[in-house]
Amino acid sequence: MPFSNSESEPLTAVVLAGGDATDPLAASFGVPAKAHVPWRGQPLVNRVLQALADSDSVQDVIYVGSVPEGVTMWPTFTVPSGKRFSDSAALGLGAALAAAPGTRLLLVTGDLPWLSGSAIDAFARQAGADLNYPVIPREVALKQFPEQQRTWVKLKQGHVTGGNLAIIRPEVVPDLLLLTGRFFAARKNPLALSSLLGAGTLFALLRGQADLRELEAKVSRLLGWSARAVIAEDASLGADVDRPGQLPPD
Repeated sequence: MPFSNSESEPLTAVVLAGGDATDPLAASFGVPAKAHVPWRGQPLVNRVLQALADSDSVQDVIYVGSVPEGVTMWPTFTVPSGKRFSDSAALGLGAALAAAPGTRLLLVTGDLPWLSGSAIDAFARQAGADLNYPVIPREVALKQFPEQQRTWVKLKQGHVTGGNLAIIRPEVVPDLLLLTGRFFAARKNPLALSSLLGAGTLFALLRGQADLRELEAKVSRLLGWSARAVIAEDASLGADVDRPGQLPPD
């Protein structure tokens, strides 16, 4: 079944569905990757592909990884995954730039079984910056998924968790990949992180006193493009699964 779009500014989705059989969830089911995990009669990643098909914003879908048997919504193009998450993202974004030049890009992981087309469209409507990332307040996440364990970041605005999507303008991709590489390289080195974020910002994050809008401004300056944290009211944007216990019984 083809993907279609009715919005004036379409999205090209990049589904990150790589990994291998050593992933804990994949290993527990004996499948080659998390995307292949069976749940409620279909592979896990089919839930994401269905949400993209139901979205009014998504025009094409680039799939990064091996496509499991049983998907009902076949992607527009497929590319192999890389060894690391960042490699897969670069491969998928590169393929999207070549396949659909000029369209905004929706980067999404393949392990969001509760994702819906309406949640994607709501996020897309609020995504007015060059780089857009959903941030989910703790009260929203706990109300919709009370049993899910999440990693929380304390900000001045309260506790939040991040989503598993991003909407990116195509011009931003080279600088975004470069900045992501710099943060990955510095992730275990406080001095290197301080040089990127600034000591004041880093200390504010550690004390739980960072301001969301100031972080937006900091990332925008580092990236050279506008960045926005979109406050999401649908926790399915971040409700991923890593362990068998996070999937309700069939």
